[in-house]
Amino acid sequence: MVRIRRFIAKRLKPLLEWLSEGEIEKLSARHDLKPRWPVPWIKARTGGSDDHGLLNVGRTWTEFAPDIDTPAKVLDALREGRCRPGGESGSSAKLAHTFYSVGVRYYSRHIMSPGMKANLTTLLLRAIVGEKPAPSKLQIARMALKGKLKRLAGNIIRPFSRKGREDDGTSLLKRLFLGSFKDRLGEHPALRKALEAGFGPLGEHEEMMGLINSVNRDVVQGLAAAIGKSVDAASFTGLFEGIAAILAQQFVLTPYYFSLFHQNKERHLLRQLTGQLAPVDEGGMKVGLFTDTLDEANGVGRFLRDMGEQAARLGRSLTIHTSSRSPRYEMAYRKNFAPLLTWPLPCYAELQVSCRRCWRFCSGPIGSSLM
Repeated sequence: MVRIRRFIAKRLKPLLEWLSEGEIEKLSARHDLKPRWPVPWIKARTGGSDDHGLLNVGRTWTEFAPDIDTPAKVLDALREGRCRPGGESGSSAKLAHTFYSVGVRYYSRHIMSPGMKANLTTLLLRAIVGEKPAPSKLQIARMALKGKLKRLAGNIIRPFSRKGREDDGTSLLKRLFLGSFKDRLGEHPALRKALEAGFGPLGEHEEMMGLINSVNRDVVQGLAAAIGKSVDAASFTGLFEGIAAILAQQFVLTPYYFSLFHQNKERHLLRQLTGQLAPVDEGGMKVGLFTDTLDEANGVGRFLRDMGEQAARLGRSLTIHTSSRSPRYEMAYRKNFAPLLTWPLPCYAELQVSCRRCWRFCSGPIGSSLM
């Protein structure tokens, strides 16, 4: 995310500074459009939080010189471009966090019935977006005990019930989410500290994205195990409920999908407008290599390790991407992504097939792509 923000600032600023009276005249003649004000090459740059989720109030602003102390002077400064943006820049993580905030607030205020008691999942979500204080440890313990007693009662009744199934899609997803959230929260001290202090983690957008990523990985693994169990037991009901839970889980991730693509779809256009396409040569070229074998004792793995070390010695930009749950070698030129799922390769049980969704962007001299 930081790389994306720096890219926008680096590319857009030269574009505005490139404008001059002569360039405006050329653009006017080329497109047969007349400027609408006297000095169109002067562009005022302003900043604002544009906060719809009540998470970023006052975190971005427009700065003026100390002598701009009246509304009339502010308007004059804006017209003349004597101002600049200040504070935090936008990011995909921030936008997605805002979407979650709006969604949770809408659900709690307009969909939940008046007087309806929120469950533990809803309480945690409302705390994360700052809608309500975080539940106390005593509240969490009580609700967890209540849930265990409810499941115990269900286990006793299930043999006498016609439906007799372990978990429907909703309860399975909820159980996986709560278990992972409890286990993973300790890995994000900034979020934990804010919640323990009774405040929502309003500004910890990158931490929130890291938590969602970890929880997503755990939930996917749990759903895959449940589906595998249903297949082994020839349970079509469990299979379809597992698939329904996957669809619901993917829907929950929609804010991140939308934010990543929405805020980065014009990066190529910005490069073209600024004319700052880096020359593709041996020194400036960035190479990304994706492999499923780097740690293994075989010819391919040894060749790739040698190639990475040679590139490092020559000062070339080579990144070898892998997806391994427990990488054996740590190298400066390696980028490892923890897999969502792993399973033995058929006929080669010692080899693991990894499945991974990556939310990181890699930028090269001629563009970027979502891995």
